[in-house]
Amino acid sequence: MRPTILFILFSPLIMLSEATAQYKVRGKITDNKGMPVLYATIELMRDSAVIQTCSSDSVGNYAFTNIQAGPYRLAGSYLGNRQVQPSFLLVRDTMVNIRYTAGTDKVLQGITVTSRRLLIEKKIDRLVFNVENSIVAAGGDATDVLKVTPLVKVKEDAITMTGKSGMAVMVNDRLVQLSGEDLINYLRAIRMEQIKTIEIITNPPAKYDAEGNNGIVNIILKKVKSDSWNASLTSSYKQATYATYSNGGSFTYQKNKLSFYADVNYTKGSKKGVETEYIPYSTGIWNNDFVRRVYANLFSIRSSLDYQLSDRVSIGVQYLGSFNKPETGQLNKTTVAHPSSNLVDSVIDATNNEKKKINSNAINLHSVVKIDTLGRSISFDLDYFDYNNNISRNFVTQSRSGNGTTLPGGFNAASNTGGQNLNIYSFKTDVKHPFSWVDLSYGAKIYFSKTDYNNAYYGLTSGHPVLDPARSNHFIYDENMEALYASGRKQLSKKWELQLGLRLENTQTKGNSVTLGTVTTNNYSKLFPTGYLQYTANEQHTFSLSYGRRLSRPRFNELNPFRVYYSTYSYTQGNPMLIPAYTSNIELQHSYKEMLTTIFSYSKTTNGIGNPPLFDTASKVSYLIDMNYYTTSSWNVSEIFVFNGISWWESENELNVFYNKTSTNRDLHLQNADGYGLYFSTNNNFSFNKSKTFRGEVNFWYQSPQFVDIYKQQDAESLDIGLSYSFLKRSLQAALVVQDLLRTNKDRAATNSGGIAYRYTDYPDRRFFRFTLTYKIGSQKVKARNQKFGNESEKNRAD
Repeated sequence: MRPTILFILFSPLIMLSEATAQYKVRGKITDNKGMPVLYATIELMRDSAVIQTCSSDSVGNYAFTNIQAGPYRLAGSYLGNRQVQPSFLLVRDTMVNIRYTAGTDKVLQGITVTSRRLLIEKKIDRLVFNVENSIVAAGGDATDVLKVTPLVKVKEDAITMTGKSGMAVMVNDRLVQLSGEDLINYLRAIRMEQIKTIEIITNPPAKYDAEGNNGIVNIILKKVKSDSWNASLTSSYKQATYATYSNGGSFTYQKNKLSFYADVNYTKGSKKGVETEYIPYSTGIWNNDFVRRVYANLFSIRSSLDYQLSDRVSIGVQYLGSFNKPETGQLNKTTVAHPSSNLVDSVIDATNNEKKKINSNAINLHSVVKIDTLGRSISFDLDYFDYNNNISRNFVTQSRSGNGTTLPGGFNAASNTGGQNLNIYSFKTDVKHPFSWVDLSYGAKIYFSKTDYNNAYYGLTSGHPVLDPARSNHFIYDENMEALYASGRKQLSKKWELQLGLRLENTQTKGNSVTLGTVTTNNYSKLFPTGYLQYTANEQHTFSLSYGRRLSRPRFNELNPFRVYYSTYSYTQGNPMLIPAYTSNIELQHSYKEMLTTIFSYSKTTNGIGNPPLFDTASKVSYLIDMNYYTTSSWNVSEIFVFNGISWWESENELNVFYNKTSTNRDLHLQNADGYGLYFSTNNNFSFNKSKTFRGEVNFWYQSPQFVDIYKQQDAESLDIGLSYSFLKRSLQAALVVQDLLRTNKDRAATNSGGIAYRYTDYPDRRFFRFTLTYKIGSQKVKARNQKFGNESEKNRAD
């Protein structure tokens, strides 16, 4: 491995020495009979860019001088016909003779051919949604664009991808280090007018971390002129059962070589959640009702500063801070009924209050060095991330008989206090090194993380806090990783294209349970290959085949063996013995024009990580323990139909039919699950005037009953509508959105664990309306440089 690392570290010097050399390209252009072609135009090209142009002389000779080493092509033009020759690698003075075959190309006179970029384009490893050709580009923000992006699902606080367990979001090829509501708020600060394209990457190449069975959405912003600035203020009011307010602002400045961006946002409010559980023990049927109120109190800031040192070297720094004080208050009522008479035997009332103080800071230092004009470059990223989560959780439980009499020993109270401190350091480098025969890229990454959990359990039943050492916990977890990758893309012919990649990741872990006096270590090296093959039959039909292998490491809190108690009869617990889950993905895609995309996919996950519901029939305690306990296979067929044939109406429709099969690989007496499912969505945008300042949307999705892991989920659907209007030359925009209008987006599932037919329902207040005002000043275009944090996959595993 050392020679490869040295090659990566010193490759900039190698490429720089190559780039300083200057060579000549000369030769002769002749026709198919060997006769010289006089005064023909000769073009020297790198990819599709013309580097130099000259003319052949009276005997057909031509010459180019002062050319840097690298891959090139020549094109000869004569009498309106142009022919491109095969590529060659220039490493010394070179002679290239051109054979010009007259009459092979048709000459078109008096005809101007214009073309429009397709709404959806198929590239070898991704789909590209050209937002500029969509009517949604007339107003709104990035979340509105993502709602009509193929394969992407946008809910109130989550963005997912069809057939994937998670999804990462990038802006200009750099990962956004946010998730959940933080991510949604950040995307709302990006105006539609800024967005050029959305790239949908269902099977990520070797360049990206192998962590997570995730897809990637890459938002590409439009290029803008220098000397521009822009500022915006946004205020939002959301009403569900309770109200939530959000206020924020952003500022972007770019002049000469300096680029600066800052965004701040503050959210405060609350929402209601209602959940029920049904647990039919043989001695009594337990019906649990939970009503919770979750309070949000979040301030976040994101800023970046970039400077162009020269035409070839840029440096920058990016900071992301999140300061959150969430609180949760929950009331639990459990009714225990006799299994035969259904009469109430007892009632258990419990209250649960939780307060958190979560602060995180992320700093990224980055630099990009362009070696030459041929596309060769190297980038560096140095990252630091700290995460501190201080928790205080109290619960009180009171048991009574069916007639309301307090039961002896039925009172219990306790508190969990403590927290998590996480620190991550990482460094990575990426090199682009194209040759005439292949476009090559390679790189390396290392990271070091340390997380420290220190939690105490206090009994409060006596009225005074009493430390319980048996239920307290101190756990320290260290994880280090080193990675190398290489990827090459080759245009085999006009119709065939191939891309292959390989990533090697070596991981060392150490879990030290100080309380239990046990240490668990793990050291593993894994290869993650990726492959893509694309066939372009014609302008209407494109076929592609891809394969990728990925892993999902346990989240840090899933490794902590501490028991988090929510009541006397309920707790969750981590597991330091967890190992990563591995997933293999195969996809076959067909694209027809810009209208229809068909995807056949298969994925298989082994060592699946989860926390199935478990029940102690003697004590009536239900608990969740993280473990590797299942293998699942999934077959999917997706159809994506996009309609934009009417200037005022655009519709994106998706139908996904799938079959999931899950088998448990532990003797836990859990049910195996397999069955078919269906997902359908339609997203429709309307323009009510020619200027497209008055817009509306009607979106609907339906999910049939399906099996996910060991659960059988019931059907759900959601109808969302929205209106937006832009005033004052689009500087002021008002938007009204109503989500889950019919209140049908409920989570309902059932499974069998140890002979217990368990089922639950959950509705986290998804029906609401939101009114938003956004005021923008400054230039109409803005360039925000968003740097990818190199430790993104590790940070996503934090609590």
